[in-house]
Amino acid sequence: MNGYLAFVALLALPRESLQGWITNTPTTGRTPTGTTSRTTTTSTTTTALPSPCSRYTSTPPLFLPTQCGRWNLPPASTSSSWFTRFLEIFLLPLVGSELENREEDPLIIGGAPATIAEAPWMAYVSITKPSGSFYCTGSIIDQLHVLTAAHCIMDGTNLATAVSVRVGSENYQLGTTYTAATWRPHTSYDNANFVNGHDIAVIKLNQALTFSPSVQPICVPRSDSLSDAGACPAKIFGWGRTTETPAVRPLVVQKLDVTVLPKESCLSEFNKGVICVQGIPSGSGTCSGDSGGPLVVYVGSVAYVMGVDSYHQGSCAQYPSRYTWVTANVDFISTEVMNGSKVAVAVVVVAVTPNTQAYDAIPFWIIGQATQDLKRQAYKAMPLQAKV
Repeated sequence: MNGYLAFVALLALPRESLQGWITNTPTTGRTPTGTTSRTTTTSTTTTALPSPCSRYTSTPPLFLPTQCGRWNLPPASTSSSWFTRFLEIFLLPLVGSELENREEDPLIIGGAPATIAEAPWMAYVSITKPSGSFYCTGSIIDQLHVLTAAHCIMDGTNLATAVSVRVGSENYQLGTTYTAATWRPHTSYDNANFVNGHDIAVIKLNQALTFSPSVQPICVPRSDSLSDAGACPAKIFGWGRTTETPAVRPLVVQKLDVTVLPKESCLSEFNKGVICVQGIPSGSGTCSGDSGGPLVVYVGSVAYVMGVDSYHQGSCAQYPSRYTWVTANVDFISTEVMNGSKVAVAVVVVAVTPNTQAYDAIPFWIIGQATQDLKRQAYKAMPLQAKV
């Protein structure tokens, strides 16, 4: 009976409480006598030199600099039905139904399950092409845009016919789905010669994301230092298969600690805007199913997307994984995001007389995630301009 009550109590726990119970339990040490004790330290005032990791980037992020790159945020809500908890914990991992039939390169081998709280920028990308249905991984970079690999949205020399993303859950079968309005690869990307670099794309959504503790943007660096990145904690994330043979695909997004290698480790790739990443421990890394996933570099409490998963050489995890270097393509990213907003800007400056149609047309990115009341306030605060 006690076991049954504990089972019910577990289901009744809100998602945020359950994650904290599983992953955030304080660690304790054991004394030689077997008693539990906590380690205490005394601190002295010293003058420390800046760490190499702190020099990773010296410029503010490209988008949402005061918001991006945060994780493990306080929950906005603790509501979660016992039935939903039952499905997430016990049934869905057993069902494992395939929503798509093929993966695009690559996957994570040797990783561990991650929670969406620790990587709220993750986006599961579904792609429809004439040759079939596929899936990739992406990263949220603002309310309307997701970063992924160019080869994910290409079918030979043509674009995919439909793209959607799912966000807000570590389980790719859950979360909220958003359809894409446009998906554009880098203008210099050649799908027939993907090793030549620029394997990066920007997906624009039809509807703005609603940010929450489980949906957050990752920071896009304007510039960064490859040599200093090697001193920073770094991880890769993705929904790719966890074993190559037999093919095993996880429901839950995987994570893996990695080291960003210096340019001398893959100099020919570096000259094409591609960087190399080594999994920790050896024998771990990427393979089929995880393309477009982020290489995340952590500087203090802020996460940056340094790379986009592109390809691997040899067998899975045999050699360092290749990632498209984000800052080598930052002009493309900036142009795509800004171009996608030009039409909305023109809609805003339509008349000098406030009216319902005008303030309802104000795009979200001018005033953040706004309600209709906030839109009205923002419109009234805008300087008057002549008709266009």
